[in-house]
Amino acid sequence: MRFQKYINEKYLNTVHQKFMNIDAEVFINPSRKELRELIDDTGGYRFILDFKNKNMYAFTMDMFHETFFKREDFWMTWNQFWTNGKNIDKVFTGAVDGINNRVESDMMIRFGMESYKYKKELQKLLDQNWSWVKHIDIDKAKKLIQDVVDKEVNMPTGWGK
Repeated sequence: MRFQKYINEKYLNTVHQKFMNIDAEVFINPSRKELRELIDDTGGYRFILDFKNKNMYAFTMDMFHETFFKREDFWMTWNQFWTNGKNIDKVFTGAVDGINNRVESDMMIRFGMESYKYKKELQKLLDQNWSWVKHIDIDKAKKLIQDVVDKEVNMPTGWGK
């Protein structure tokens, strides 16, 4: 069907988050209407940009990124990503504040604390093709990354000797 190739959004499933005992809908490449529903429900939405597969996953602010990564069908684990910094050049996690349309990223806070370790990978993330990303202010997201890349951080004393 020719029309189908123009519609990329789809409902993935409902994910249960044990910590808060909630069920959250997850959308792949959501439409503006679906994002508006998420904003109306919780004042914003969290997202994961998967540059490997060119997919945006969006869900309510109530659900943590960690819960999404723990799904069995995602190509990378939370531990690989958050703890070990693996594939941070292929994934961007963040949230959009529905009131101010502000893009935030817990990922940049986490990896910004050790930016001396992750500058090359974060630069690769900046250099990715972002043209497929819809409904997020790409300039704001990239500025968050650039700020971490440009950050002057001295390695802890005794390291690298």
